[in-house]
Amino acid sequence: GENELWLALVLMEAAATGELTPPQLAAVLATTLDERLRPNTFVSTVPSEAVYLTVETLSDRASSLQAAQLSAGLSFPVGLEVGACGLVEAWAGGSDWGSLVASTSLDLGDIYRLLRRSVDLLKQVSNVPYVSDEAKACARAAVRAMDRYPIADDVLMAVPEEVEVVPVIAA
Repeated sequence: GENELWLALVLMEAAATGELTPPQLAAVLATTLDERLRPNTFVSTVPSEAVYLTVETLSDRASSLQAAQLSAGLSFPVGLEVGACGLVEAWAGGSDWGSLVASTSLDLGDIYRLLRRSVDLLKQVSNVPYVSDEAKACARAAVRAMDRYPIADDVLMAVPEEVEVVPVIAA
């Protein structure tokens, strides 16, 4: 994220408790990525209650930090966007690509970017020195669960084109 202080607060509140599963941690961290959904975007995959409760707790922290930053003349973003975090939780929980794509009106590229950025953030979290060992292990488990095709291969899943088979004539 763009605001390291905000990310540190999120990690202290959410990850340090050890109460979130790897998919839930991935979803909570995804809320900080400032991936705002376009109006009229449909996402049927909703986050778990644990994610909602954690985000609710973080909402007060976000407001306090935003106010403190503004009073100090700082304008770093304090993002907490829950709109698409259910997709991240589902992917980290083992959902297949087709089911994920079918559960939203987001373009493939938007889904890919959200998941790729979530994996990148989780990789960073797993290497931060001040994060608890439990949180690091949880972040690493989420990376292992999420870093699979097409995300791990850095390709978008596309519908394969029909390939014309041309017979080979033996000489």
